[in-house]
Amino acid sequence: MKGSFKGWLLLVGAGALAAEAQTSQPITALSHANGDCPAELSVAYNANWLPYVSVPASAQPTADKSLMPNSSAQPAATPPVATPAYTENQADIGGTDIELMRQIVGAVGSRLVLQYVPETRALHQLKNGQVDLLFAASHTPARAEYAWFTRPYRHEVNVLVVHQDLLQLYPELTKRPAFFQLAIRKLVGTYNPTGFYGDEFEAIKQNAQVKKRSLFVFEAERRMELVLGKRADYTLVDQVATEYQWRQSQQPPPLVLLPFAVNRAAIHVMASKQRVSATCVARLNAAISKLVGSLVEK
Repeated sequence: MKGSFKGWLLLVGAGALAAEAQTSQPITALSHANGDCPAELSVAYNANWLPYVSVPASAQPTADKSLMPNSSAQPAATPPVATPAYTENQADIGGTDIELMRQIVGAVGSRLVLQYVPETRALHQLKNGQVDLLFAASHTPARAEYAWFTRPYRHEVNVLVVHQDLLQLYPELTKRPAFFQLAIRKLVGTYNPTGFYGDEFEAIKQNAQVKKRSLFVFEAERRMELVLGKRADYTLVDQVATEYQWRQSQQPPPLVLLPFAVNRAAIHVMASKQRVSATCVARLNAAISKLVGSLVEK
């Protein structure tokens, strides 16, 4: 959508590990006769995250927007559970990751059901078996306790966005060591509280002074607005998605991508251990290998 940052889904993080271990969790999903994969696989989606996800306005429930946290809200300890599937106009929902999910799910003989899930609830619902799959996910040990991770299907590079005025004030920000030093000393950052951006940035996040200055915001659009309005000094973004959005914009914003990567992560599909068997994950892996080939995990 031209001239908009609307709704990028940032389930980002670091590490790469294809998990194909045996499960001790009960499988509650309706499965094929061979027991491999459910007859239907529900995949959570959110608003626009071009080029990975493209959601027309008709497929974005407006009621759920009021449930998103404000710019300074902390993530809820126990997010609301009930989120009904939103299945209207599914054929109109596209984007590179959505189209790939359609091919992967079809290749294992299941029917894809796209389910609208606000980003604040996505991991919670996968953990509780309310949705089968999440895409665009990075591996972390905590997530691996309740979800399988397929082999990676692409890589993601996380970079920093700052206002042009901040770069004029601190031209040394173009150097990675200088950014990390300033981030500890004085900069105000805004980022997704459920995101994982690599071990180095995670260490900075744990600094007591950094915590006091940080703004935890789920919505990518809102994070960008905070940097644009100079209420935050920086945020972390997916490089490909951000560059794509700015190329499509009629008036690119007065923002700058710093010329170094904070983190490079292999991106996977997550599968709920309550809903999807290890055997089904192996079939999903085979489909991914056939569709995108083998990626080197780094």
